[in-house]
Amino acid sequence: MAPSILTVTAAAALTVVAMAPSVAVAKGKPCAHNLASWYGSHHAGRLTSNGERFNPRAMTAASRRWPLGSRVLVYANGRAVVVRINDHGPYHHRCRVLDLSYAAARHLGVAHAGGVPIKTWRVD
Repeated sequence: MAPSILTVTAAAALTVVAMAPSVAVAKGKPCAHNLASWYGSHHAGRLTSNGERFNPRAMTAASRRWPLGSRVLVYANGRAVVVRINDHGPYHHRCRVLDLSYAAARHLGVAHAGGVPIKTWRVD
């Protein structure tokens, strides 16, 4: 198993980190769901906000909430993965809090979806 992938059960994901999951807030109103989307090969090789080239096979994500370099546990679809924030975004929807790499979306089983409800915790 790659060191950046964390596979846990739903119960274990909730006990990994003692803090509460983040909640998206835009215009003073909390979102009913934090949403994640994903981006893939059409962005491959483009520079990310931290200066590295985007690799759709890496466990990375773009976020407006988490600082660059943060490691974030993402829980969706009964699965969890740890991603490293290497870019800013997404900007399409106020409740969309992460743009996952294709590899992270595939690991979570959500690569077929446009936007999926997630829970996130910072792990570093």
